[in-house]
Amino acid sequence: MQTRPSRPRVLCAGSGSLARALTDAFAEFDCDADHATEAASARDALGAEFDLVVATPSLHDPASFVGRAAADSTVVVYDAGGDGALASRVLDAGATDYVTVADFGGETGTPDVERALAALETRALDHGEPASQADTPDTRSRAQWFDAIFRDDETYAWVLDSDGRVTRRNDAASRLSGADHRHAPLAALPHWADGDAEAVGELVDRALAGESASAEVTAVRPDDEDVTLSLSLRPVEDAAGGPAGAVAQAADITERVRLEEELRASEELHRVTLNNMTDTVLMTDEDGEFTYVCPNVHFIFGYDAAQIHEMDGVEELLGENLYDPDRLDEEGVLTNIECRATDEAGEEHVLLINVREVSIQDGTVLYSCRDVTKRKRREEALTALQGTARDLLYAESVGEVAHVVAGDAQDILGADATAVYEFDEETNALDPVAAEPDRLRGERVVRPVGATADNPVRRAFIDSTTRHVTGPDAVADALAPTTSLAALAAVPLGSHGVFLAGFEDASGNRTRSDDGEGRSPSGNRTWSDDADAFDEVTEELVDVVASTAEAALDRLEREATLHSKERELHAQNERLTQANRANAIIREIGQALVRAETRSEIEAAVCERLTADDRFAFAWVGSRPPKGEVVEPRAWAGDGDGYLDEVSFGVDASRTDPAGVTAATGAATTVERVRDGFRSVPWRRAAFSRGFQSAVSVPLAYDEFAYGVLTVYATRPNAFEGDVASVLAELGEMVASAVSATERKAALLTQSGTRLRFEVADGQFTAVRLARAADCRVVFEGGIARTDDGTDVFVTVSGRPATEVAAAVRELAFVSQATVMTERADGGVLRVGVTGSLLAVQLANHGAVVQRIVADASDATAVVDVPGGVGVQRTIGVVLDRFGDAELVARTEHTDGTLADLRSTLLERLTDRQVEVLQTAYYSGFFESPRERTGEEVAETLDISPAAFYEHNRAVQRTLFGALFGDAET
Repeated sequence: MQTRPSRPRVLCAGSGSLARALTDAFAEFDCDADHATEAASARDALGAEFDLVVATPSLHDPASFVGRAAADSTVVVYDAGGDGALASRVLDAGATDYVTVADFGGETGTPDVERALAALETRALDHGEPASQADTPDTRSRAQWFDAIFRDDETYAWVLDSDGRVTRRNDAASRLSGADHRHAPLAALPHWADGDAEAVGELVDRALAGESASAEVTAVRPDDEDVTLSLSLRPVEDAAGGPAGAVAQAADITERVRLEEELRASEELHRVTLNNMTDTVLMTDEDGEFTYVCPNVHFIFGYDAAQIHEMDGVEELLGENLYDPDRLDEEGVLTNIECRATDEAGEEHVLLINVREVSIQDGTVLYSCRDVTKRKRREEALTALQGTARDLLYAESVGEVAHVVAGDAQDILGADATAVYEFDEETNALDPVAAEPDRLRGERVVRPVGATADNPVRRAFIDSTTRHVTGPDAVADALAPTTSLAALAAVPLGSHGVFLAGFEDASGNRTRSDDGEGRSPSGNRTWSDDADAFDEVTEELVDVVASTAEAALDRLEREATLHSKERELHAQNERLTQANRANAIIREIGQALVRAETRSEIEAAVCERLTADDRFAFAWVGSRPPKGEVVEPRAWAGDGDGYLDEVSFGVDASRTDPAGVTAATGAATTVERVRDGFRSVPWRRAAFSRGFQSAVSVPLAYDEFAYGVLTVYATRPNAFEGDVASVLAELGEMVASAVSATERKAALLTQSGTRLRFEVADGQFTAVRLARAADCRVVFEGGIARTDDGTDVFVTVSGRPATEVAAAVRELAFVSQATVMTERADGGVLRVGVTGSLLAVQLANHGAVVQRIVADASDATAVVDVPGGVGVQRTIGVVLDRFGDAELVARTEHTDGTLADLRSTLLERLTDRQVEVLQTAYYSGFFESPRERTGEEVAETLDISPAAFYEHNRAVQRTLFGALFGDAET
């Protein structure tokens, strides 16, 4: 064993503080230390024997110096910072080592001489000879080889001393640590993952004990990324064979580990997939013997892999002549070969098989088998359903739809019985419309389900939920008692009814796709109870059949609704057309009425316009004479052909002829079908024989005055339904109004008339109500002014101050206002606004004039003038009908031609506003002497300016004087 000299001789070559610090450090360490500052002096000093030569980079051409010194001594180049290029040159020149201050320096950078000498001795001993003798070609080669490995960037390398501390590391290891951790134990470096530091410590212990050791560990790089390392340590012995330290190397195997993990995961995935997928994979040799059987083979065939291997080849499982071997040789793969195979339980399956040439171990042909039995069944059922759907497109009734569905569903579902129930809204029951077969084993399959029944068919309809029934007894309760069916499904068809499918087999060898309550495969119906007799495909097909039937029934319902709406629209359009025609007639008649001068002209114009252009076949106007019982024709037009001469129109509400009924009731009467019972009713027989198919009669009445009836006939039934009759009823009012207007006009021009005196004891008479409320006597002398809110009347009151009377009558509901026009100590004149109908206004509309009404709290006396030409009886009838207790006490004839002419002339020439101003001034006492009201006060009452009042007053005076003194033109 090489031993340290008692006082080793050390040469420190180089200028600068580092060389001097080295010299001092070796001197303190009991060494003979010489210092040569220049390369030349250092080379001269090499003539002496040195145990160690330490050169620093401050020498000129350090590599040349090292090459010369290395021939006789152990040479170490000691650098402050570290220079890779310099290290390479000096090592190539023969330096034993290249170290830095950080390798053997203390905390202040001062070299640790003891450790440096120990390391130098160790390096010398590693070669089995003293340091001075270590410079041999073999030693140099091994040093260069080690250096090349140590500096490999792909490998992490550490040099450990005998305590397991890091004395040196390469650049890759430095980058891994991210900081300087030399002199720390390898296991204590911070980059080891949790739990791996202990494993690294065990490896170090084994290496220092002389045993090479390795393991996979995880390290964390400075960027926080984990890397997996294959770490190995080998011991380094000293010259005596003892442990001098260890060398640790690690290779990054992260990618390899990842690939291995992916491979293992892939293998696990393939293993799980093969064990659980429904497709089955088989492999055979050239003779058809099985070389591989997928673990999930039982999913299709029911056999396990061992049973398949015991078979006499693939033909026993899949049948003979499955494919053409020559074609397989040519194409390499054959796809979608359909075949039928029987499983262990004896059930037949439809398979789609792909065959491929392979070369795996002993296998040459690979088979992938897919069970398409359910899909095949669906395809066949849906193909059949397409035909059913086509047939349903042409079905025109619920019965046709039901028979098509019930018949086709048997084949589609493989059911033993099917039925369709229709919901009857009137009875609230479900009635079987169609059943296939109608009888099963001699018994009826279905029976009606009443409104109070509580069975699956009724529940399915009420709850809109598909119901399953299994077991012969349960099915018998739901259907016929002796039925042989053992399972059935009742499916609601929306609001139309229920579809039923029954099966005799309820063995339960088919399974549902869900447990108990859940959604059916099609997703639009709920299967609400357990039914082992119905597998997934059966459920789906039952649902599809029911949906198809419901869609067909929906179509019928929509078409029926559409047809109904079309008929309704057609009828509405027809009614609108008739109404438009009637309105056009009304406009024409209105124009004719404006031009007509007399009642006869009006009645004739109406009949002619109604029958013009074949609008209606015949029209006539009749009236009821006073105390008469028959409607007498006054005017007619159209093709009556003696109809009015043949028929007598008695005034009787119980009769059927429209003219007589309307005259009796005062309401419109419509006969839509004249021919109904025409043989036994004279007027119908006469009308029908002339081609009249419908008729309508409307009253000619205006403001409670009846002028007769208008009756119209048409040549088609229902010609007056809807708006036509309403339009004709309005026409009747318009004609009556026109007649009333002509009578009023004639009354204004007449020179004679009849004066009527009535005693009225009716407490509802407006004048009586005013007198009762005011507790005074009220006199009306004909002053009337129309307003937007009703009618203003001028009344004279006596027996109480006018202001008190005005305050009292304002409390009445029918009084809108009460204004004092003139006031005296015991009375005055009031202008009272009255809402509602007044007798004076009603009679004035028909030409009669109320001259005077005197009323007290209990009764009244009314004097009415009826001009010649105005119906006196009608006037009397209006008064007597209006009041419950009224009596005509006097009737006198009079002739007032001059006064009538003057009144007519004035009323024709004055405006409504001028009449109102004149009346207000007259009843206000403006014309009294002295005046009771000034013009300004009257103007304020009328809500006009004084100037406007005086202008109206002068205009009225001019008109009056013109009527008295002017000629006709004036």
